[in-house]
Amino acid sequence: MIPARCTQAPKYEHIASQLKHSILTGELLPGDKLPSEAEICSTYGVSRSSARGAISALAAQGLVETRKGSGSFVLEQCTSDPALCLQKINRIDLFEFRRILETESAGLAAQRADDTAIAHMRRLAILMQESSSKADIALYDEKFHLALAQASHNSAILQIFKLLQDSFSKMFYQNVCIMGSEGYLYHLKIISAIESRNSDLAREYMQEHLDRAVEKTSMINYNIP
Repeated sequence: MIPARCTQAPKYEHIASQLKHSILTGELLPGDKLPSEAEICSTYGVSRSSARGAISALAAQGLVETRKGSGSFVLEQCTSDPALCLQKINRIDLFEFRRILETESAGLAAQRADDTAIAHMRRLAILMQESSSKADIALYDEKFHLALAQASHNSAILQIFKLLQDSFSKMFYQNVCIMGSEGYLYHLKIISAIESRNSDLAREYMQEHLDRAVEKTSMINYNIP
């Protein structure tokens, strides 16, 4: 039996999309303060967790930064052509590109990640395991893969990940709709290989992780906008 397809995006993603539009169109300028969590809850009729998830998603994309005790503020944006972010990418094409990008990210992370980065990735894997909502599972899934790109200490890998992050976010949510949180098991295996400084094994586990996701979600063949 083929699992039912999830068609409704999580609330935090909708809010993040609206705020991102305001940033990219200049309605919110660099240095402007985002609405507070309470204001987002009131405006969109959502919970604190959805408001927090939206702000976290924007921060993960490098659009805003959160300052403790002050709030979240819009960052200066890269002036490079954003057209690449807006192309419709076929899921299989994106998976094939992730094999190239993330397999090497895992290998480099095994060589370069420090203890703090490893502990952060492990925490994200556990949070993914413990989460009950699809939105939270997908969010921690995405954060793990972003943390892995950061742990590679390769600026090109990190910038490309951020450039395609909207597409990745949708893919992670689609995957979670079918696979639930099982991806955390591979995350822990990858972390174990990184911690042991075994680049080849880290690449192997990432390859297995992506191959498993392709196999389990093969019934989804639509484009990712």
